Amino acid sequence: MLIRINNDEAILPFQVSADEPGLRLLDRRGKERWVDVGGLRGLVKASPDGKLVLHYGRGISLIDPVHDFARIDIAEWNGTEPEPRWNMVIGSSVLVDTVSRHHLSVELDQTALKLPDPGYSAPIEGTLLPSGDEIAVSIVRCQHIAIYNFRRRATELVTLAGRWGSAHGNVVDGELWLTNYDTICAMNVETRRVRASSVLQPSFPDPQYGLLTSAFVGIPKHVPFLNGWLVPRPYSGDIVLVDKDTMSGTSRIAMGGRPYDLALFDDGTLLVIDHPFEGPRFEHIQNLMPIRNA
Repeated sequence: MLIRINNDEAILPFQVSADEPGLRLLDRRGKERWVDVGGLRGLVKASPDGKLVLHYGRGISLIDPVHDFARIDIAEWNGTEPEPRWNMVIGSSVLVDTVSRHHLSVELDQTALKLPDPGYSAPIEGTLLPSGDEIAVSIVRCQHIAIYNFRRRATELVTLAGRWGSAHGNVVDGELWLTNYDTICAMNVETRRVRASSVLQPSFPDPQYGLLTSAFVGIPKHVPFLNGWLVPRPYSGDIVLVDKDTMSGTSRIAMGGRPYDLALFDDGTLLVIDHPFEGPRFEHIQNLMPIRNA
């Protein structure tokens, strides 16, 4: 996921830099640079308090872009000191406290996940819910998500609208927002009630067989001043603004290509990369145009 680190630069997804150590950065004018972080490469995720967390093969570190991307190791909690106040999840089951600089791996109950397609269905990422005791686990090729209470070791399944899996969870205003393959949905963290958009990414002709096939949306970005989410549509060549209250698309930016992920800067510049991780390309938020009959 593109992570904006200041008002000029964003870090590209870890998949883009998989062949080289360090972080690949792009600014809002297209200039690229690489930053070394101790010869490491891995998954970078932003914490709710704005820190960068690097999960690599041997451990977890904080990365400080303000101080020349200095790396600070995060220790595993030994269970004897006072328990940290966990504030994020790395992967689907590693709790992190970026304040005390501790992490803890918890074990999901694989049987309770009720994976519908063993070998293909699998947990892919987790989002810590506001209770601090629960991880919302996204599962690929699956119609439900799992809410895992790691203190009680209890698993609750919540059914979504689509059956092809979920990803990119974020908690906003008491709701867990995530993509559900070709839709975006929101689960109330207290009631577990799920709201869903209509299909945002229409089917497209498979070039090999000439038949219509379903397709996925890209990574949504919450834009509070627009009261919604910018949702890239790789197979429609545009970005749609989905209203947070009505769950419907209200406006769009036509781009061409296959927009998949974006970063929005304060001046309205949109830095966009295509699926499969090509780019960058640029647009401006002022080019959002109303969708007819929205």
